[in-house]
Amino acid sequence: MNSVIVLFSLLIFRVYFSEALRCYDCQSHNTDDEPSGFCPRNGTVDATKAYVNDKCDGKCFTKGNDIYNDHAGRGCTTGFSLPSPLPDDGCYIYGLDTWCICSNDTCNGQPMGEGSEELDAHLRKAILSQGAKDGIMKCFNCINYDAKGQHYSQCPKYGTVSLSAWKMNCTGHCYTRSDDLDPRKVYRGCTDTLPSLASMPPVDGCYTYYLETWCVCKTYLCNGGPIGVGTVELDAHIVENAMSVITVNSLFLKCLGVIVFVLRWAF
Repeated sequence: MNSVIVLFSLLIFRVYFSEALRCYDCQSHNTDDEPSGFCPRNGTVDATKAYVNDKCDGKCFTKGNDIYNDHAGRGCTTGFSLPSPLPDDGCYIYGLDTWCICSNDTCNGQPMGEGSEELDAHLRKAILSQGAKDGIMKCFNCINYDAKGQHYSQCPKYGTVSLSAWKMNCTGHCYTRSDDLDPRKVYRGCTDTLPSLASMPPVDGCYTYYLETWCVCKTYLCNGGPIGVGTVELDAHIVENAMSVITVNSLFLKCLGVIVFVLRWAF
């Protein structure tokens, strides 16, 4: 009986460790922001110095961003708030970061690549397609900075909103708008919550509204992209309609005046 238990335990142990992935787990810079020398972003990891995590049940990764373009971190995706399931091996953009993921032992020891597609693009396509089929209009409802200055990376101003961001039902338009008092900030939501806002223009796009930029649209989760640039006033269509009415009324009054003038002279 004891021998059976031992054999079973050995089998479980072997299966567990045979399926676990080995990933480099290191940083390009230390806590004093000095290069570590063995884990460069644009070079090959020194296998004699870098720590190896041999119990990864996700994928290996190399992560960096354009703000600190010589910095990078390497490790295992387990424990990070990433889309699930992850896409195929390759380099992707997620928020402000680039993530290069791979599925072979110590595959994250190579120089970091460049991402072009969003890390959650495969999930986003499925969700948007299903949302369109369901016929329930939803908008992202999120901010990137709150009143206390707390930053929320899932709702970037110039990036793609994470699918984990809050969403709300909407019968009006989705919007993305800037803040004239704080150029860092962006707000996303539905115009249902803004009854005082002027009626929406007939064409989706980006507009100016006083000192702010407003991008409006009317499809499922359409306000999840980077904020654009407005060139036309948000209420320009209202002004145009009003001017059209004034023009028609003016023409009518002119014609009426001519008729009155002719009648006076005729009689």
